[in-house]
Amino acid sequence: MEAFSRKNNMKGWAAIGLYPFNRCVYWELVDKDAKAVAAVSKAPRVNLEVSTFGFKGKEARRKDTEDGEAEVEEEQVAEQKKPAATNTQVRKRQAAVKEMERSAKYAKLAEGARKKVEQARNHVKLAKLVKEELVGMLKAMGETPATSAKKAAMEALVQQLLGVVQHSHETEVDYQQRNESHQQAKARCIIVRESQKDAKEKKREREGLNQATAGVFGTAKARKQTSIQAGFMGSAQKLADEALAHAFYTANVAPNVLDNLDFKRALQKVALVGPAYTAPSRHAVIAGPMLTADADRVKALILTKRAPIEKFGSTIVSDVATDGCKRPINNLIDISAELAELVKAEDCTGKTKDKQFIADFVIDYVKSLQNPFSVVQVLMDNATRGSWPLIEAECPWVSVGPCEPHVSSLEVADISKLPFFKAVIKKVHVIRKFILNHQKALATFKSLAEGMLTQPGATREATVFYGFTSFLQHIDAITQTLTSQGVVQYVRANRGQRATPESRTLHELYSEAKDFASEADLQPQIELCLQVLTPIVKLLRLADSDRPSASKIQYHKFEVQEILKGLTCPDPAPWEEGEYEWDEMLQEIVAIHRYRWDYGYTIVQGTGYLLDPEFVDMDQHQDHETMVAFTRFVEKTYPMPPAFAQGYSPTEDEKKAYNVARTEALAKRSAAETQLLEYKLKRGVFSRETVWETAKIISAADFWYLYGSGVKELQLVGMRATAQVAGSELLWTCDP
Repeated sequence: MEAFSRKNNMKGWAAIGLYPFNRCVYWELVDKDAKAVAAVSKAPRVNLEVSTFGFKGKEARRKDTEDGEAEVEEEQVAEQKKPAATNTQVRKRQAAVKEMERSAKYAKLAEGARKKVEQARNHVKLAKLVKEELVGMLKAMGETPATSAKKAAMEALVQQLLGVVQHSHETEVDYQQRNESHQQAKARCIIVRESQKDAKEKKREREGLNQATAGVFGTAKARKQTSIQAGFMGSAQKLADEALAHAFYTANVAPNVLDNLDFKRALQKVALVGPAYTAPSRHAVIAGPMLTADADRVKALILTKRAPIEKFGSTIVSDVATDGCKRPINNLIDISAELAELVKAEDCTGKTKDKQFIADFVIDYVKSLQNPFSVVQVLMDNATRGSWPLIEAECPWVSVGPCEPHVSSLEVADISKLPFFKAVIKKVHVIRKFILNHQKALATFKSLAEGMLTQPGATREATVFYGFTSFLQHIDAITQTLTSQGVVQYVRANRGQRATPESRTLHELYSEAKDFASEADLQPQIELCLQVLTPIVKLLRLADSDRPSASKIQYHKFEVQEILKGLTCPDPAPWEEGEYEWDEMLQEIVAIHRYRWDYGYTIVQGTGYLLDPEFVDMDQHQDHETMVAFTRFVEKTYPMPPAFAQGYSPTEDEKKAYNVARTEALAKRSAAETQLLEYKLKRGVFSRETVWETAKIISAADFWYLYGSGVKELQLVGMRATAQVAGSELLWTCDP
């Protein structure tokens, strides 16, 4: 017989657990030279017990079978010991259900037996094959004194294999018998199911007869009587729900208040009081001890949330909003890692909102804090740039910069002024204005579209983008509206109508809107505009959050620049030949992005980008602007002591204290800048792989809090730079 091949039979050896056996025999089966045969005597002794082949003993198998059958018998005995049901049909149904459960167990055992039989047959084949090979090798070795010991070992191995063959055969017979018994149980189960089906048919016939013969005062079907308490409770719940809904309707309260967790808790506490509860008056709610108690509770919660500010610092966001009474309100929001708190609001009616007024508004709040150093940066409207140096002069540890959502919105506005974008915006505006300003067209549009066209807002961020998106979503409904028979007849009947004597006629407005909507290039033009604006708006949404994002802005602005550079114009271009030049247009778009990138750059963004562990492998140290931002932020983190006022003569103790503070600040600045090497070159604790795996699942600020203890001076810089927001316009206005 030919020797085994390693490729074709390795799975077979693994199936019967012969990996230890391979060490002394396998290579002899592959190569029968004298060298391989000699390896038999040198190899460790192999114990080929039955357990090596993955078999259980016969007694163990019988025990498993007996345990399984005993379990079924115990269930049958337990069922017999239960008190007999009064209804014969009920007892039959219960017995049928139990029989089905036992049948399922038998079926599971039968499936296991079938698999065991297949496994045993494979074992028999492989064991016979090995045995024949070993017998052939014994004959080839011959009767020589040199091979007597080897032959004895081989004969013992053959005897063990013969035992395996016999054992496998017994296993196969045993499992075949068990499988037959399980098939018989399955047949009994089928009979029980048929009888159960007949019982259900008889039950339905009997119920139909009872229903037909039932009298007015009685019925054959028993009904469960509802308890008096359950009846009253169900009725009370229904009445309470109806009363609450009616109160919402009459008081003009939005039903979504029911989703408010505090409102749900209040209702639960009212229910605990019961009928004795009396609602407070509105005066008691808006004034008095209840308002004071709730204010104290909120203040305590705010103090708890403000605790991380001492470590990570916070950002002050300033903006001017107009309330419902047309009053200009100057607002401040203090944003930290755990809290966004409206801290100051002032009516500016009649006041000159110049740079000094805006600066004083912010400076007064910063200096009123228990720890003014906790303020890391101030973000303001771009129109207030004149106040920024004034704030930094009074608070040298504070960095003042523009609100990033404002900057991105200005970038969208700049791109919208390009000739191509301006023309597309005009077309969309004309079509949308005609539909929304004429009731017949609007009614037709509503009947065709599932949503509504979004109108640009005066102060919404990236409003042009949302206008394009909404228009593109409803472009089919818009086309159908302008060509519908009802709108056409409406225009014919009122073709000379004007909104004002100076305005154009209805027919002229309709003709212009219809001509724009029927242009084949309109949809490709809008899609091209969205292709340009989408990455910019994504950046805007990243920045427009109360979560730390300042350290991410620089990298994502670079990504936006690369996306814009890689844009290609559709072929053919969605305009007349020679009307626009795509390459020139793309250069202007990239130039606008670069200008707004520099316009919105802050030292917090640059330092955060350098110290964000997400970007540790990038070469930010080769960028001059980034390193300048880092050194300036280090200086703000460790500011020099304030100089003495001009004309003031300090005492010797004051001079000494000043020199000590100045020396300490210089030492900390130098240490922070030196420790940057430990971080960038991944030395010390930063050399551990687990540190960077953890950095993937925690925030950048938490990374420095957790691993920066070895570089204390740089740790404070890292925590303060990476924990700041880039803007939070979302807190002032809602999305369109």
